[in-house]
Amino acid sequence: MATTFLAEISFVIMSIVIPTLPAIITVCIIVGIDFIFGVMRTIKVDYQNRKKLKAGIIDEDMAVEELLSSRMGRTLTKLLGFTLLMILAGSVEYILKPHYEVPLIVGSILFVIAHELKSIDENFKGLFGFGFYTGFLKLLTREPLKLGSGKNRVSVEFDSEDTNPNKDDRNNS
Repeated sequence: MATTFLAEISFVIMSIVIPTLPAIITVCIIVGIDFIFGVMRTIKVDYQNRKKLKAGIIDEDMAVEELLSSRMGRTLTKLLGFTLLMILAGSVEYILKPHYEVPLIVGSILFVIAHELKSIDENFKGLFGFGFYTGFLKLLTREPLKLGSGKNRVSVEFDSEDTNPNKDDRNNS
């Protein structure tokens, strides 16, 4: 009797989790990418701080940027929370489907992707000196991009004559 109850419970759990599996895999991948960029940024900042500490530029209190298990624990908490969000959205969508056509799983996955892309952008900016989000916005508004940091900083400007979409070539013929 206990085995049939466990079988029924596992069947219910699997019927909830399996339809949301692509969303859960997407969440795991994007949180993993964010984690990797975060670790890379921490290693870079720690290396730079150790160099500054040896040179006497900063105090020892300012040089602490370590890979802490509490920081890594936040990634696991975020992964668990986002996974539960996907399962909850899939469950609510399944329950409401006969009455309403509500794409909750799509909205949830877009929220998670937007949140994690912003976090990845912050880590990317810490690593390379520019973020792709702000760079993309400047590209759209045709503002000069400033890439790199320190002595390696480069400014990229757009030539407005060659790329003007309102230019009328009919007058030249």
